[in-house]
Amino acid sequence: MPYFCYQCGEEWTGSAKPSRSDICRNCGAVIRCCRNCAYYAPSLHNQCSIPEAEYIGDKERANFCEWFMLRETDTPEDTGKPNTRQDQAKKRWNELFKDD
Repeated sequence: MPYFCYQCGEEWTGSAKPSRSDICRNCGAVIRCCRNCAYYAPSLHNQCSIPEAEYIGDKERANFCEWFMLRETDTPEDTGKPNTRQDQAKKRWNELFKDD
């Protein structure tokens, strides 16, 4: 599944484990940041679905979070919301039973 920049939607073709210095080739946004993480959850208090994760104030800056995992999305438009297992299951269900 492809990865996209949270800021501009450009496809990330680098490593699935980006370093703190990796940036988007299109807009220059940091790739290894909370906004690109699979656990980023804006609706939660810490904005992270991992309760043990250390609080990070600026979600768009590079960090050393040990829990970081690049968010997988199907399209650039999906980058603005968390990609949870429930979202993935719902999408697969809808694809399975869609009307052609």
